[in-house]
Amino acid sequence: MVIRCWKQEDVTLFREAVEASSAELAEFTPWVLPDPSNPLSLDERLAGFIEKFAAGEMFAYGLFDREETRVLGGAGLFARVGPDALEIGYWTRSEMTGVGYATETARALTDAAFNACCVSRTEIRCETRNVASAAVPRRLGYVLRETIQEESRIPGNPPVDLIVFEMHAESYKGAAP
Repeated sequence: MVIRCWKQEDVTLFREAVEASSAELAEFTPWVLPDPSNPLSLDERLAGFIEKFAAGEMFAYGLFDREETRVLGGAGLFARVGPDALEIGYWTRSEMTGVGYATETARALTDAAFNACCVSRTEIRCETRNVASAAVPRRLGYVLRETIQEESRIPGNPPVDLIVFEMHAESYKGAAP
């Protein structure tokens, strides 16, 4: 697998992966889906990812097969969980779940957060009912901190129950390889 910053020319591969995974994305991460009223929304989203990455504001990555001809998912480091901390988010193409891509990605982003971004804490959040996603931070040695209710990222949708896992830089050194 290759994990790298999105490029504008990835839009066709991105669109195909999102469409192939739309049922699962709609259930747990509906904000990943394109806006049906705006056919350019995925193009615009990639442009925004690239711009914010270059500015150091947000680090969104594409997950690709080795040849970079197929999108396996997406991930990112997001500065929205407090000072000196980053949230790790990820999604995996539906037919590629259960083979370790999300775990490998979260491990790489944890390493980047602590060693390249030099934060003191990382978080991984997911809906309480997303059992597969919740298994990832547990595999990596994250600790369950709390369950919270958060407003939906989709206007008009009800709040969601999230489980919040965290890891601190000092405990990362002792995490499983």
